[in-house]
Amino acid sequence: MRPKLKDFYRNHMQAADQVIRIQTDLVRLEIPDPNGIIYRFMNQLTGLYTIEELAELCNLTEEDVKRGVSMLHNHKLLESDATDTYGLTQRELQRYRNNFTFYSVHESMLENRYLFQERLKHSSVAILGLGGGGLLATWLAAMGVGKIVGVDHDRVELNNLNRQILFTEDDIGKHKTDVIRERLQAMNRDIDVQVVNRQIDSAHSVKDIIKDVDVVVCVIDTPPVQASRYVNSACIQYRKPVFHAGLRHGSGFMYRVVPFETGCTDCLCMQSIRRNSKVFDTIKSISNGELDSHLFLNPSFAPNVSLLTSVLASEIAKYITKYSPMFPLPYTKINLQDMRLTHEEISRIEDCPSCGRSRVIGAEPVPLDALVKLGTEKMTVK
Repeated sequence: MRPKLKDFYRNHMQAADQVIRIQTDLVRLEIPDPNGIIYRFMNQLTGLYTIEELAELCNLTEEDVKRGVSMLHNHKLLESDATDTYGLTQRELQRYRNNFTFYSVHESMLENRYLFQERLKHSSVAILGLGGGGLLATWLAAMGVGKIVGVDHDRVELNNLNRQILFTEDDIGKHKTDVIRERLQAMNRDIDVQVVNRQIDSAHSVKDIIKDVDVVVCVIDTPPVQASRYVNSACIQYRKPVFHAGLRHGSGFMYRVVPFETGCTDCLCMQSIRRNSKVFDTIKSISNGELDSHLFLNPSFAPNVSLLTSVLASEIAKYITKYSPMFPLPYTKINLQDMRLTHEEISRIEDCPSCGRSRVIGAEPVPLDALVKLGTEKMTVK
């Protein structure tokens, strides 16, 4: 082992008033150093010296050096001395050079920057809905996700072009799936792009699509509420993590469901029904077939779609690569006026018909009216 302090942190390290300070967006660390010994030790962490050599150079015991290295490692201040590029080709090493620069601050002595890219390369993501989802697919293709499966059944329309920027006027009338596949493959020939031209109208209709992927993304807005419930049921059966996202007039939202770890979509619906009478009224009207279509007019605006899909892509990258923890709670709301992000818990409900004790494996979601009834009854939170 030849420990090396990351150049990024070496450039931000200051010693004054018998204290070493490293202050960046990622780390704010103050280390008391009354004798200057630690500062001299950290300056010797160049990757040239072993533990034994560092002890001799700095007049420290090997145990002292090991403790210092361990502390710096825990704060991710040391980079890996491994040179393994995990089978990445020379073309990939050049293509993702800026990715590696980004990862360099997140790597540790145990995981180098190339390992994160290798995890992306061997991952697969299914994106259900290629409107705003098409832009999300662009971010994933650019960062190097190895396999992207895009699902939609619509054709490109003129009114899509205010925010679905992969499409042009020449694409009007074409299937979105065909255009997305062509654009993504032109963008990155090294990845596998597959498309399915299908309407998601049941849990069964999505099972064959998601069963062999690592991550699922649901950005379908039709039929409202039910579409995400279909995807939720299928993902719970196959224990697939799924990210849901959408836009409202003044906010965007995204939430992740990790089956049997976080609350699921039906858990969220039941909690929302209890908290907000308007949600209750809306979902009840959907279940009774009394839906007012004006409640669900699409407010998607290009900058907001870009913002939401970028944040979502970042969270997916964190989930796949493990370079950094994801948001602390599964439900995230983005205020589109001041861009403030807030996070909320989605508690698991014991009586949830999809992930609770009474669930039926492989079943379609219960009817909405049954979910509304459950939501208005007393719920037991796990």
